[in-house]
Amino acid sequence: MKKIGLVFNIPYLLTLLVLFPACIIVLWCFANNSLAQTKNGFRDISFGTKKEDVRASLQRIALETGSELMIGKYIDVTKLWHYSIGGKEYLIEFFFDHKDRFYCFEIIWPWPETADYLDSVVKKDVEFLTDIFKNKYGNPTSCKGFPSILQIKSGAIASVCKWETAEITAFTGVMEEEYKYYAVGRVLDNKLFDEYWDHKHKKQSEKAVKGAKDF
Repeated sequence: MKKIGLVFNIPYLLTLLVLFPACIIVLWCFANNSLAQTKNGFRDISFGTKKEDVRASLQRIALETGSELMIGKYIDVTKLWHYSIGGKEYLIEFFFDHKDRFYCFEIIWPWPETADYLDSVVKKDVEFLTDIFKNKYGNPTSCKGFPSILQIKSGAIASVCKWETAEITAFTGVMEEEYKYYAVGRVLDNKLFDEYWDHKHKKQSEKAVKGAKDF
């Protein structure tokens, strides 16, 4: 009988050895790209990530997107400036709780307008940001009419639309600062926000008890 032996094609095997790691990298990139679409955080940064890790990821994102990472030296702030969303450049601010966990971010239109443009330019900015949120988070839980100037309070979002799930809450609306108005969107992690709020409330109560003994 004729013996049948295995014939190895060396160049072919070498090609497989080279391509196999490349295939693994491609698969990893597809998986990583799906993380970039997360709704429970910003890009591939999940809520609950520690501040130092968030800042490290933002350095990479800034390089990838041509945006600018701003970290306060004397004031503890973390922001992405000139970050493009839908062809427009926004300011993104990141917030951390008492345990340095990422729990919230805001998308801010950086060009505020006077009250003369509230019902025209600012309203269109809010509508555009709301459309972006609808594409990201689906249909809102609730929406109301565009707020009047009397309904907009300094330091608080006068919301237009709101999204609520078991994990996150998101808003779009208007904010006022120094009599100028701008569109803003906010996304927060419900569980982390509740923990942070409880912590702040407890600290405030402790200060009140101590304060009662100061006079």
